[in-house]
Amino acid sequence: MRVVPFAPEHIEAVTALWLELHPDWTWVTGEEFRKSGFVIDEDRAGFVIFDEAGRLAGSAFGSATRDPDWPRNRYLQFELKPEAVREDIVSPLLAQMAEADRQRPGTWQVINLSDKAPPELTPMILAAGFEQFDASTRMEWKDEVVPLVDPGALRIELYRGGSEATDAAIVDLHNRAYRPMRLVSPIKAEYLWPKEPWPGLTAREYVLGWEGENLVGYAEWFIVNDEPLINSITAARSHWGTHVAPAVGTRAMQQMFDLGYRHLFSSVSSRNTASYKLQYRHGWRRVSENARNYVRRF
Repeated sequence: MRVVPFAPEHIEAVTALWLELHPDWTWVTGEEFRKSGFVIDEDRAGFVIFDEAGRLAGSAFGSATRDPDWPRNRYLQFELKPEAVREDIVSPLLAQMAEADRQRPGTWQVINLSDKAPPELTPMILAAGFEQFDASTRMEWKDEVVPLVDPGALRIELYRGGSEATDAAIVDLHNRAYRPMRLVSPIKAEYLWPKEPWPGLTAREYVLGWEGENLVGYAEWFIVNDEPLINSITAARSHWGTHVAPAVGTRAMQQMFDLGYRHLFSSVSSRNTASYKLQYRHGWRRVSENARNYVRRF
């Protein structure tokens, strides 16, 4: 096999490869790939792998966060056909990726492996100096009554966009709450409500918790391909352990329940013990492990 640096002329072949490996990735197009910045961003590393017949057998990309107020992570994405999952292919690529950040102290390189990833990848990643950081656990709730929590003096607002001030408050709370976790990316107000809805998305809403003029918590939920999901439950650090997260979280459950859904889903990081306790207390149960994050620190 032959490994070469990614170039713009590889876009269509990489797009076709990703769709072959992930038929449900309906968002993958050559145009979207160009917009993603792989072609123009000098801080991205990219390689493509060709088999003996000259067919594309894999791709490897690494994109680094550039927000100066956020810890610097580089996210590595390997998309490989079975024949490309080889020690002599993956290990040299990981070594080259290391060189991209070896002189940048404080950088984390991160690889996310889904439950569908080839199991042979894991020992190669560990041998390259990565260690498992956390896992994403799929949770489910089934019942006929939502265990609502009294919000007390908290003002609950249901929000589907339209206010620049509210968008800014959501972004600020998200970024303050998740920065210490490092692996949750920062968000910007201009990207909070995409102009084109996600494929399969039929509903999306924030349940906001206000104390006076201060946003102290929110829950985001959506329906994608008829599956009801709580994407996140966030409380200001000053309100951890209070009724804020339970109040907005159970209200989000009620919103989906009122739409006729009696089987809800969410994902929780294995390191987030507070969220586990919160969800278990309100009837949620663990279903499976969806993915694992591996980290290499510089």
